[in-house]
Amino acid sequence: MSIPMRIAMIVTLFIGFGIDQYTKYVVQKMEIATLQITPFFAIKGVVNAGVSFGMFADFSPLTLVVLTSCIVVVFAFIFWRETRSLSAWSYVCVLSGALSNIADRVRMGGVFDFFDFHLGGYHFPTFNVADALITLGAVGLLIDSLRFCPKSRKR
Repeated sequence: MSIPMRIAMIVTLFIGFGIDQYTKYVVQKMEIATLQITPFFAIKGVVNAGVSFGMFADFSPLTLVVLTSCIVVVFAFIFWRETRSLSAWSYVCVLSGALSNIADRVRMGGVFDFFDFHLGGYHFPTFNVADALITLGAVGLLIDSLRFCPKSRKR
C-alpha cells in the first residue's frame, strides 16, 4: 500500500478519534439525564467502567488501560503490515475507537457512552461513536477474512 494511502488512513484514524471525543464532550455539556429522541432512541450519558457490555467492570481502570493499550499496539503493528485495503481500513476503525476509549479511561476512569436504543422490553447496551467504529472495523475484518479465505483442497 502506498505511503499517501497510509497517511490518509492515519489522518482518518485521528478524525474518527476527534469525532468521538467531540460528541462525548457535547453530550456531557448538555447536562441532561435523558433526551428522548424517538420512542426507541435516547441520548443518555453513562460512564461504563468495564469494556464491551460492561464486562470486567471490577478491573481497575489502570489494568484496562494497560490491557487495551497492548491490544492497540498489536493491532497497529498488524495494520502497518496489512496489504489488503479493506482490512487496513478496518484496522483504522478499530484503532480509532480503541484509542478514543483509552483516552476516556485515562481521563475519567471509564468510557462515556450515550447512544441508548430500546424497543419494548429489550434494551441494547448504551454505546458511543468509538464503539460503532470498533464494530464497523470488526465487521470489515470478518468480511475481508471470508473473502480471502483459501479454498479447501479435495483429498
